[in-house]
Amino acid sequence: MQPIQPSDLFVTVAQMRDGIDTLIKRGKPATADELQQLLAQVKTQGEQLLHQAQQGYRITLNGEAAAKLIVPYMPTNAETARIMTDATAAMRATLAQGAKETAAQVQQLQAIQTGFPRHVSIEGEVVGFTNWKAAGLVALVPVVLVLLTQALMGLFSQVPQAKYDQLGLG
Repeated sequence: MQPIQPSDLFVTVAQMRDGIDTLIKRGKPATADELQQLLAQVKTQGEQLLHQAQQGYRITLNGEAAAKLIVPYMPTNAETARIMTDATAAMRATLAQGAKETAAQVQQLQAIQTGFPRHVSIEGEVVGFTNWKAAGLVALVPVVLVLLTQALMGLFSQVPQAKYDQLGLG
């Protein structure tokens, strides 16, 4: 197994990109022959890489070399700080705008609420309990009627039922 160096992959991709860039930058349309030539190069290089991969070649990445290739494109600490500052400012502005809109909506709702009357007089027939006296009356009247009926039937007397029946009062 022969390892493929990351630099080889970058060089291959860079060559393909350079070939396409050259055709684009020259200012006139590419001919069919030029496109065929570029396509043949790309196809050949792709087939070579595919053949190597099928033979069991593995790609080993050298972290240091990969980092050297990537680092030039990464933002500096100053750029990162500027990006974070801009993002923080944008978020603060958005939150401030949202707070203003929310405060305006709260004021609008409070204005609407003050327009509602606290007490409304009821006119006409009312169904249901309008105060605690009505509820008490509805609850107590059936209880009093039941107790009165039981008292009239002698259920609360201290005379045994058998003696009560002998007296013939019931």
